[in-house]
Amino acid sequence: MRVSNPITSLSQIPTRDHDLLAGLADDDHSIYLNNARHDLVARHPASVLGGAVAKIVRKTADEQIAYNVTTLQNDDELYFAVGASDVWLVIAFIKQRGATGAAQPQRYGWTVPAGGSFEWFGSDDVGALADGGSIVEITTGTDDEAISGISVRLVVFMGLYVGGGTAGNLQLQWCVSTAEAAAGRDHFVLANSALVAYKLV
Repeated sequence: MRVSNPITSLSQIPTRDHDLLAGLADDDHSIYLNNARHDLVARHPASVLGGAVAKIVRKTADEQIAYNVTTLQNDDELYFAVGASDVWLVIAFIKQRGATGAAQPQRYGWTVPAGGSFEWFGSDDVGALADGGSIVEITTGTDDEAISGISVRLVVFMGLYVGGGTAGNLQLQWCVSTAEAAAGRDHFVLANSALVAYKLV
């Protein structure tokens, strides 16, 4: 049933945006959905959203590491700031490949602020979970993911960061696990790799 005086313009929108749904017929919902003031973050405090705050970081350009770099390097883009006592659930989607002939695994790790801990695992550990095993790599642990020449592979990491009293960056690191046999067999993390993180308040 339609109300006798339906909302027909933004000037009639009430201060409390949820009031817009009361009494509206199906064809009136566009007025509510098109209201520029109804922004999820701006209009709803963290308490309404269960306390969660999300961050998404997308890699905008391919990054390359030389065939013989075996020390973990900070990724140029895949990081985000964390507070001194923050707790974050983190998911990383990484697109990787090597140059022609590359065959050594690509090694990953994370750097965290002083006192913080990051418990995490990589996609090659999923078999252990399926077998009822326990997999935890804490803070300084590394994970090797297979490289097969120029073939693009998607790897996934998941982890829980707990702050230890110092603010800073939670940042992905990577390198070649063992030097490739010949120059030019470089390794890459590709554009559109991404971090998705949820702050657990």
